[in-house]
Amino acid sequence: MIGRSQQLANLQASIDALFDGTSTRSVLFVTGEAGIGKSTLLDALRTELMRLPKPPVVALAACSTPVAGQEIGGVEALEPWARIMASLVTTPSRSQSASAGRIAGELALAWIRVIPVVGDILESAFDTAKIVRKHSTGESERNDASAISSANQQQMFQQYVNFLAELSKATPLVLMLDDAHWADASSANLLFAAARQLAGHRVAFVVAYRPDDAATGRNGVAHPIVQIRSELERYSLTHETGVPTMSVTDVDALLNSRYPGHRNDDDFKEWLTRISNGNPLFVTQYLATLEEDGFVDAVSGEIRNGYQSVTPPASANAVIEERVRRLSSEMRELLRYASVEGDTFTSTVLGRVLELPQLKLLQRLRLIEESHTLVRALGRQRIYSNEMNAWRFTHILVQRALYDGLDPDERRMIHEIALGVLKEEWQSALSGGVNIAGIAARMAAHAEIVGDNAFAAMALLEGARASWRAYGENESLRMLDDCERSLDRVRDDDGSTDEIERMRLEGMMLRADIDFHRGRLSEASDGYHRAQAAAAELSDEKREVDAANGFAATAYWHGEYDAAMRSAHVAIDVSHRIGYAQGEAVALGHLGHT
Repeated sequence: MIGRSQQLANLQASIDALFDGTSTRSVLFVTGEAGIGKSTLLDALRTELMRLPKPPVVALAACSTPVAGQEIGGVEALEPWARIMASLVTTPSRSQSASAGRIAGELALAWIRVIPVVGDILESAFDTAKIVRKHSTGESERNDASAISSANQQQMFQQYVNFLAELSKATPLVLMLDDAHWADASSANLLFAAARQLAGHRVAFVVAYRPDDAATGRNGVAHPIVQIRSELERYSLTHETGVPTMSVTDVDALLNSRYPGHRNDDDFKEWLTRISNGNPLFVTQYLATLEEDGFVDAVSGEIRNGYQSVTPPASANAVIEERVRRLSSEMRELLRYASVEGDTFTSTVLGRVLELPQLKLLQRLRLIEESHTLVRALGRQRIYSNEMNAWRFTHILVQRALYDGLDPDERRMIHEIALGVLKEEWQSALSGGVNIAGIAARMAAHAEIVGDNAFAAMALLEGARASWRAYGENESLRMLDDCERSLDRVRDDDGSTDEIERMRLEGMMLRADIDFHRGRLSEASDGYHRAQAAAAELSDEKREVDAANGFAATAYWHGEYDAAMRSAHVAIDVSHRIGYAQGEAVALGHLGHT
């Protein structure tokens, strides 16, 4: 691997040492700036590992990048780990896939509803999967959130750890997380739990992230991966492989690889290394520009005079912008429209935008992939609810440059079309028991650009519920915060309505439920009290009962038995009047406790 041979060898040596028992450092961090080649290094490592006489099982998941400036990965509770498990149970080896599927069915049943493909493989677990799916869609006690105890995330983590421990007995595992600076907090916490508990097992974690982005995080707060890494270092479980900038020697190797028979030109190598600051993305994309301008022969690599007089781009981003500008108008339009979906896009959405048949669209995308290396095919992927042909821009800087080049009106129209496709996927996900948190976040991002803040709020509220059902407290609370902001925008723009205030009420109830089940009793008490008042204002007596019951439970655990009894009596009186048997039964249970 050009310029990264030492880093690749270090990673392989670390994995070998872990698997032969001479090292305990199971979490291998790969760090570096944007465009430096972290993802390429992970791909090369996977390729080298699979070439071994007895290869380990390798699974890679990339955390979702922002869409229209809205974080997606940060609210997709445990999604990277779900993708890794899906990869492990669908490995090309039939025997390994069957073994992983059996182990998942025995030891990680809670993950079936998070990963539908697991349920598809485990025919013997079909009835159980239906039960789990029924619970995940809210057909359980009182409401979705209140059925979850504070121990559930730990149980979810333990099931995953047990699954990996059992699977690693038969074959070593190498699990890769790319773009971890976009990961949700729950995924970072699961990394910590798995690394700690799987010490001594043949399980290696390779985690790539950008330190600068992780240090600032959201609202200037460091990303959870920073703290997790610090904690793991205390137990001597980590090793860092920094991906450096390219040296003149590395650039020379790249030129020789790109142009076989290339004649050495020291001045050009040094010039290219200097203006690029050794950034591989800059180097490779700028070489394409120099070829088009006639300063470098595209076949022989002959360097022609005059390149020194060219004003070089100031950054890798500037190089990408120039590459985009040089595309044909048809290709540029296609890729700009694709960029609205994010750094990963689907032929389904793009085909709807362009009103093109899928076959014709795929032909155009393959031509762009071969001639401009700005996108690469991912094959059939489950990005939303159903599998679709998916593509990824070669770097997020490519996607951003294309997206920023869209006219505002054009951008809004494409977001609206994308939102329509996602609404269809939403319905499919709901009926199929798929975790909708990621779809909800994407829908909200598109809806906000379109100006449909009420729909954005609805999607975020449902996404928060889904995240909580998937045991993602932090992710759920973040979506509730975003939901509140969307509701405030609706109120400021159009005034408040009962529909808007009902969504606000549901957000209050969910937040109070989360606080209660995480032991934040004062916050829960205040939340239920405000929800009860809001329900009364809306004449929603059923939710008024639910809030009163929540307050009674909180007061009881706070040792405020008189307050608990008063609130339970209120719930009983209202429940009896409106015929709400479930609310009355819960309230009677509170009285029995007090």
